[in-house]
Amino acid sequence: MIRKSIYLLILVSVGWACREKESPKDINSLKMENLKSFQIKIIDSIKVNFRGSYVVPVDINSTNGNMLIVDKIKPQKVIQTDRDGKIINEIFLQGEDGDKVGKIVSNIGYFDANTIVAAGMRGYYFYDFNGTLIRKVDAFNAEAGVFYYKIKRLNYKNDTILVSTFRSVFSKQEIIDNSGRKVSDKIKFFTCHNLNTNQYHVLIGHEPSSIFLKTNFQYEVRPYFDLGENNLIYTIFNPENKVYVYSYAGNDVLLNKKISIVSSYFQVPYMKEYGDKTFQWEKSMFVNSQILGIYTGYQLGIISYKTGIPEHIYDEMQTKSQLSDLLLQYRKHFAVLLDVKEGKQISQDIELPKNTVEVLGFRSSNELILLPDLGIFEDPNQTTFYVGKLEEIK
Repeated sequence: MIRKSIYLLILVSVGWACREKESPKDINSLKMENLKSFQIKIIDSIKVNFRGSYVVPVDINSTNGNMLIVDKIKPQKVIQTDRDGKIINEIFLQGEDGDKVGKIVSNIGYFDANTIVAAGMRGYYFYDFNGTLIRKVDAFNAEAGVFYYKIKRLNYKNDTILVSTFRSVFSKQEIIDNSGRKVSDKIKFFTCHNLNTNQYHVLIGHEPSSIFLKTNFQYEVRPYFDLGENNLIYTIFNPENKVYVYSYAGNDVLLNKKISIVSSYFQVPYMKEYGDKTFQWEKSMFVNSQILGIYTGYQLGIISYKTGIPEHIYDEMQTKSQLSDLLLQYRKHFAVLLDVKEGKQISQDIELPKNTVEVLGFRSSNELILLPDLGIFEDPNQTTFYVGKLEEIK
């Protein structure tokens, strides 16, 4: 069962232009010895009476701790629970009826205290907590992916949502017709949609200093992101260990700051350049470290990542049947803590507790929700998440 869960996590992780403001400096030049040491201790668990193939929270209500939970492999419905895991209601999203999102549901999140928004090929659908459709907005730059990336409400004239989309309609044609560096220059990864005017803008591509442009590294994925205070957009592109912070002002964004992550374990030894026909995508998934998410809350930010198999060990592997044992031996799961008010990294690498594999968000200023290893089944009828407490090591 553990081996199956490893492959499942790999499959899910695979399916995972702005103007600069006077060349903002990379404000984090900290050395490891200047960073604080933290540990995460398991203090509680959250049990939800729902099982699936890959059940995770896709959004956490910062006001009351309620969670929106889906099965990413079979995304037929979204379940809302309270902070302790008790199911409040269920909303069925998939279907061809007028009040359903369609066959593909790509983004789910809280729109406000009483409304859930879901995005897909057919547009944006707004539901109350009883599952009643209260509004639908067509999306001309519709999502084409099947994985759950975030959708967030920007506090800008109370009418705008920000969606992580897999490239834009403006860049697809160029990806098909051309090859080389100019392709990445034009890719945008966000759609900012005004719900009242139904106008949208595509925003945020690769920055000139990123590994994607600086080294011709081809790794065409969308960024993980979260919203901080004052509409600041915290983005990180897997597998680059650098956070780009943007401020939103109407129809444009400004690069506010860059935070380079200092890490003892994050490594990307195996890169592909454009035109490299010998590149092995499978190897990159097992050898390179992988960003799993970024979350903000309580003036903090946290980045979750996992390490890979050392490249020389992978190259010496005789058969793929060895992969599971090698991953169990070498793959580790870490987090890095940020002070979003100061815009800097404040922790060394924090190894996650045993049998946990990912940070899923903040529960309070010093508590995190953690995803357990999918191979660990405590109850066949329940899904369990752990609550971990952040403690500084003096």
